[in-house]
Formats: sequence, C-alpha cells, structure tokens
Amino acid sequence: MTQKAISFTAEKTGIMKLLHTSDWHLGQRFINRERTEEHERAFNWLLQVLREQAVDVLVIAGDVFDTGTPPNYALRQYYGFLTQVRETGCQHVLVVGGNHDSPATLNAPQELLKTLDIQVLGCAPRSPDGELDYAAEVLPVCDASGALLAVLAAVPFLRDRDLKYAQAGETAAEREAAIKQGIAQHYAQLAGIVQEKYEHCVPFIATGHLFAAGTTLSDSEKIIHVGNLGQISAAQFPDIFDYVALGHLHQAQNVGACAHIRYSGSLLPLSFKESQQPKQVLLVEFAGAQLTRIEPLPVPAFRTLLHLSGTLDALCEQLATLEVETCLNTWIEVELEHPYPEAQAQLQAALQEKSAELLKVVLKRTESQLNFNELSEHLEELTPQELFLRRCTVAQKTPEEQQALSSCFAELLETMT
Repeated sequence: MTQKAISFTAEKTGIMKLLHTSDWHLGQRFINRERTEEHERAFNWLLQVLREQAVDVLVIAGDVFDTGTPPNYALRQYYGFLTQVRETGCQHVLVVGGNHDSPATLNAPQELLKTLDIQVLGCAPRSPDGELDYAAEVLPVCDASGALLAVLAAVPFLRDRDLKYAQAGETAAEREAAIKQGIAQHYAQLAGIVQEKYEHCVPFIATGHLFAAGTTLSDSEKIIHVGNLGQISAAQFPDIFDYVALGHLHQAQNVGACAHIRYSGSLLPLSFKESQQPKQVLLVEFAGAQLTRIEPLPVPAFRTLLHLSGTLDALCEQLATLEVETCLNTWIEVELEHPYPEAQAQLQAALQEKSAELLKVVLKRTESQLNFNELSEHLEELTPQELFLRRCTVAQKTPEEQQALSSCFAELLETMT
C-alpha cells in the first residue's frame, strides 16, 4: 500500500470535517464502580467539540458498550447523546458494532435512527437469502442541499461466520490464513462497489473494528480472534480509501507508517495501566477528496486512575501527600512488594480526608505465589476468554491445545451474542 500524502495547505472552502472516536465501553464497571459520571462529562465535551469544530460526520468505530447486555443507564446515555448531536450542527452519525457489542441491541432502533441521519450497522448486513450484502455497507452522505459529502464503507466487527466457515481438520495456521484472507476480501468487495458507483471527487472513508499488524495492544483489550488471527496489515486496506477509521485498540496509533489508517483509541482509560496513555479523538479534514489534516484532540482527564508500587511505608507516605487534580475522586491501585498484616487498613488510613479511593491492592508476585487469603483477584476483572485460558493453564494444556480450545470457545461466545 502506498502511504497517502497529506497536505496542510488546502483552502478552507469546500472543507468536510469528520470526527473519529471509538471504544466508549458504556456500562463498564471498574472494579464494581460505575463510570456514568465520567462518560457523561466525556459526552458533554464531545458535543462541545462537534459544535465548535463544525463537524459534518461523526464516526463511532465500535465497542459502544462494554458488554452485549448493557445496563439501562448505559442505553439511556447512548440514546441521550445521539439525540443531542443534531443540536451541534453535525449532519451525520455512523455507528458500527464492535466485538463487545450485541448486534441485535445496536440494530434494534436502526430504522428509527435513520430518520435522524444516524446510520447503525451492528453487524455485517445480509440479504434475505442469508448472503452478505456488501452494497448495504456502502453509505453515501449528503449535505442539506443534497450534495454528496462523502462515501462511507461502514464495516463493523467481522465475526468468523462473516469471513469463512470452519473446515474439518484444518490447522491453526490454515484457519488464520483464511480469516485474514476473508477480511481483506471484504474490504476489496466494498472498494469495488464504491469505485463503480461513485466518482472520486469526495472522500472515500472506511471503518473497521479489528486488530491490525504493526500496532500495540493495551492490557484491557480482548484478542478479537484467538491468537491474533484477525491481524491484517495496512497493505490489505485498498488504496481507494482516503481514510480508515478503526476501533478495538485502546491506544491511539497509526497502522504501521500509514497516517491515514488510524485507531482513535478509547474515550476513557479502561484500566489502571491505560491511564498512562493520553486519550483523544481525531478531527479529520478533507478538501474535495484530498485528506488535508488529521488533528488529535486530547480528551480531558475527568478522573485520575493511579497505579502505585513499593513497600508499605513508601506507599503510605505517597498516599498521605497525594494531591488530587481532577474533578472526580481519584481511584487507586496499589502493588505491594511484600505481604503485610492489615496492609489495606494502613493504606486506607493514609487517604483520610482526601478525594481518593483505594480500589485494589495486589502483591507484586507471580500468581502461584499469591496468598489468596490476604489478597485476591476480582473475577469481574476477567473476560470469559481470559478466565477460560487460565483454566486451560491450570489443566496443563500445551500452547497448541490452548489455541485450539480457545478458538472453539471464542466461536461459542460469538453464537451467544
């Protein structure tokens, strides 16, 4: 793939602006704490950005919700935000499903949302005969006068059943190759439809929710296809697309050296380790079909997530002198170098009268060495896939056996969403 040239000298007339965001994970419980306030503040900030930047198209590239069965408050936040987008002047919204999302939940109000110029594809659409309907993923968007603004190739998370059917006796390598080929062919099909139907005088924009090669995973992300089987390279996105808006990886980044193929990253940090990553959305501008600017817009930190490590005395001193800088309570994870009697009580005492909360205390030791009477891992912090893999490890399965079993387990999970 040839890297798109980006010019920063385009005239302001005829500019089309797109805002790229993903991985909201509405309804996420952070060690049994709701994140409603953080998401509400993030949405207010997003609405302000849409208004001040005069954005034409908002793209949400998957994982709107944290689970396939989001709580009612998360659904209210989602629909409340969408109804307010129209008031900002943004003309179009595209929502594609991610691996965390339930296609049925996202698609349920699909026809109603179309009346608000909000297009939703929870999963790859199919024709009445059950075949993939590629044309239904190609969405032209127009301005108020009816003039074409852009053409969107709206690709949601592609499940295994959208890409291939398992073959009896195939090896893990053969299955991996088939999935990669299926993803590449999906984008090639869409590129052919776009090229055939539209003149390239407006931007051609694709979405995706997948794991691309040459990128970095965060600790809170699921491997979408077991063993990174969904990993494809930048070269497998057709050159016809002027910008590719991706979701799934929580760290904002390019795919390889391609500046026009981007992950916006998650809206909020989804783990203590992710708190070290700056969060952002991407403002993308076009003059005609020419990509002229990509500007990261930093998302404000509404709550500090703090990971501290050391001895008990050192940690107590750090907590006692802690200064809280964000508007919401600071949440803290502490990693102790050695077990101490009543460590949690001493750490809590050091936080008295501070706008901070100690959520988790762990030992800096291997899992086999942990004293589970003193400190334990919360089951709710593990995904079903992670829990299954740990059970495989306990059962002393080889890496090859784990990969095969995990593949079957992943497909079982998919049939349940």
